[in-house]
Amino acid sequence: MTMHSLAARGEAKPRLRLFCLPYAGGGTSLYSTWNRRLPPEVQVCALPFPGREHLWQEGLLDRLEPLLKQLVRALEGRLDLPYALFGHSLGALVAFELARRLRQQYGTHPACLFFSGRQAPHLAERLGPIHLLPTEEFIEQLRGRYDGIPQAIFENPEWLQFFLPVLRADMAVLETYQHKSGSPFQCPIGVFGGLEDRLVGIEELEAWRVHTTGAFQLQLYPGGHFFIHDANLPLVAVIAEQLHEPLHTEGWTQGGARARV
Repeated sequence: MTMHSLAARGEAKPRLRLFCLPYAGGGTSLYSTWNRRLPPEVQVCALPFPGREHLWQEGLLDRLEPLLKQLVRALEGRLDLPYALFGHSLGALVAFELARRLRQQYGTHPACLFFSGRQAPHLAERLGPIHLLPTEEFIEQLRGRYDGIPQAIFENPEWLQFFLPVLRADMAVLETYQHKSGSPFQCPIGVFGGLEDRLVGIEELEAWRVHTTGAFQLQLYPGGHFFIHDANLPLVAVIAEQLHEPLHTEGWTQGGARARV
């Protein structure tokens, strides 16, 4: 499985990598402008899931464990710098577990973690599973829950034929997830949510606080579950501010783990 950076700017040597993960059914286009909006020392590395974009020939994965293994393999050789992770919705859950896996497998620690549009992983799901429903019921549930999915997808048979298996696989990853308790991170955690998001409430976003012994920040913006598509939101500026300290702090060890005195 190969993954690529969305474009490191050639004139600036990166000092930190920001690994970005997509939401269910989504791809890396969400992050296509982030390199221009973050400090030049930050290299944005958007990580697509198998079965879409340049990985469209790879088989879809419908469980978290094989997805994590693929992502960890894709990041081999990229952990020589400090790193942070960002994910929206399903991507937030995957980013959280990926950070845990990297800590366990390589002993590395993220500089920051950013989670968007997703309840804290230890909370029970409020909604029932839908990934095994018949096609018409599955589509109806998707449209009812995720009002930000473009209507054109449901009206175009060819697009629907492609996206339905992708969405089923991603929803299966989400709905079969079983949280296991573990030690909290020491890095700052930034959480983002939509004020009109019917899927994730403020208390469920606040619950991420227990997963760090470091600083915690919650930012709420106008919009529903896909508020993140509003390019005018200062979300990226908030991320840039959070990354400022790791970029200007000496004492990082191999693999991006900050040496503590």
